Amino acid sequence: LTTKEVPCGRAVHDMLDPPPRGLRGGDAGRRWDDVFGPGPQVLRSAGAETMPWMGKWEWKQCNLVVESCAEVEPGLYESLVKLETGRTHQIRAQLAVLGAPLVNDDFYANAGLADGVEEAVVSHRRREAHSASAGGGSIGLHAHAISFPSDDGEEVVEATAGSPWWRVRESAVPPRIPGGLPELGRMLCDFGYSQHQEQSVVNALAASEGDVAAATRRFHQIAFFADAVMKDRAKACELTAMQLGFWEQEFGVVFRDEQVLVVNKPFDTMLDFKLDENGNQANARFPEETSCACFVRELLGLGPGDRVRPCHQLDYATSGVIVFGLEKDAAAHVCAAFQDRVVEKTYLALVHGHMRWSDDAAGCEGGERTIAGYAHPNDDPEDTFGMVYVPEEEARPDDLPEGAKSMKTTVEIVEHATCTIPGALHGRDVTLVRLRPRTGRRHQLRLHMAYLGHPIVGDATYGGDVDKEVFRMFLHAAELRLPLDPWKPRGKGLRETPELAAGATAAGGARSLHLVAPSGFEQSFCSTNG
Repeated sequence: LTTKEVPCGRAVHDMLDPPPRGLRGGDAGRRWDDVFGPGPQVLRSAGAETMPWMGKWEWKQCNLVVESCAEVEPGLYESLVKLETGRTHQIRAQLAVLGAPLVNDDFYANAGLADGVEEAVVSHRRREAHSASAGGGSIGLHAHAISFPSDDGEEVVEATAGSPWWRVRESAVPPRIPGGLPELGRMLCDFGYSQHQEQSVVNALAASEGDVAAATRRFHQIAFFADAVMKDRAKACELTAMQLGFWEQEFGVVFRDEQVLVVNKPFDTMLDFKLDENGNQANARFPEETSCACFVRELLGLGPGDRVRPCHQLDYATSGVIVFGLEKDAAAHVCAAFQDRVVEKTYLALVHGHMRWSDDAAGCEGGERTIAGYAHPNDDPEDTFGMVYVPEEEARPDDLPEGAKSMKTTVEIVEHATCTIPGALHGRDVTLVRLRPRTGRRHQLRLHMAYLGHPIVGDATYGGDVDKEVFRMFLHAAELRLPLDPWKPRGKGLRETPELAAGATAAGGARSLHLVAPSGFEQSFCSTNG
């Protein structure tokens, strides 16, 4: 797909081999930069004379045939191109030389003759191209078909792919890079991302029309942890370019009326910050760090110092349902429900291995058990964050340290799967489980799954080293059932609003507000059940 018509027929050029990147140096290298600029590929007219100073490079012929070209929308042309040779970036470079670069292909946006040299040059000046670009995104190139001879050589086998992205969209207008993405690309390069890594992130965000502001916040977060925790920028760049889930931070509204606002919290996001006497965030760790409370204030049009009321807790690393009270009485009602343990909570977790109960050979789809024990703070001065778990059958009340608290969780096996996250976990066995905490203790679900020998994927505290190389901890608060009546809370309770009436469900003579937040986990595994 191009923005200019491509002339039909055979195009023959010479392409430099190998490409020029990494080959500059000395007088020849300086001469190269003067003439060609920092281009990823260089073409010349076939058979042109080679300049003496270019003797260390070899030119190889590249041929393609443009079989058809038709205007599919005003200013957009679809061409059928057949390759006769296979060189790096051949179609992209040759169409650019022909005056019709591919849609969104900033790498090869500028083509022409170098000053004083009778050779066609594809010139790529990366930063200028990004700055001047109105968009970018998925380039207008689709591998439609491939043909090859059968084993006996008597027939030709052809395989075809589906429709290109510009046909399946409502319009052939390509997805555009939002305005802040070129600046994000420059920030990535300045931090240490390679050109390939930066393009992986930028192109993925453009193709998905991702939230650039959220991605920029995630970049600052990545930079903070790379320097302060990992102390390895190269590793951070590698992981975050490979696992594009790192760049997501999408807040969602699950339910809203004039009394409560229920948010789907992203992973690795604070609930709220401490505010100083001027109403400014006092404990943000890096520029542009945000919180659920910041999202709520922005949604409601409040100032940065205005108070909002989260009615319960959710760990920094955990995503899912969080309830904010918009009125004092409503906040009191929800807080009392959590304190009295009448709120039904359901979590989803992706855990290591194919989990089975010892007395259940199948161990999948519906098998559940309740796990009980105690937890107390770790007395290791080098690990004050983690907790120590003691299973109920091993606990002696007189031997438990001060501060030990009982905990109980119902664990249900949902399905066995294979992990599809790029990197060290790819292809490993995982299990999706449903967790219903009967108590609310610090790290309760994480401790129980680690005790069972199936730690939560991405839990760097209770898992292994491999969990430090995944973009998130896969624990999500998926559902809450908030009782409405006949439970009588402390305070006035919630008023009957149209939104509340529409969202309430009834079972066994009791009404509750059933709140469900999607996890997005299905993008990270492939089921192996059945």
